[in-house]
Amino acid sequence: MSLNGTVLVTDDDEDLRLLCSLHLEMADFRVTQAANGREALEIVRFDRPDLILLDLMMPVMDGWECLSALKSDGALATIPVFIITGKSQQQDQEHAYSLGASAFISKPFQGAQLIARIRAELAA
Repeated sequence: MSLNGTVLVTDDDEDLRLLCSLHLEMADFRVTQAANGREALEIVRFDRPDLILLDLMMPVMDGWECLSALKSDGALATIPVFIITGKSQQQDQEHAYSLGASAFISKPFQGAQLIARIRAELAA
């Protein structure tokens, strides 16, 4: 059992999922992983995480669709979602926040900063 909660890492890049998972596990989080938005929704409904890290550009179901589905489901809408993406346009950030994202983090990012933001969000 982790002390800090559960984080779902959703990204089609397996190396990034593993890197995020390593940082999170070292910070005493429990981690689950999904390779696309559809997998993420299935996992969230079965094993509700405390926070979701969500890439935007993925096959099957992208992050935009997944974020919209999460935030339109009353049972899941309160789970904080951090967008983790290579997209850094202001319009992407504004769109993500308008859909209900809690944070917008551009790749590459620093693991320690990501952990600090997750801890701050979960403590709020």
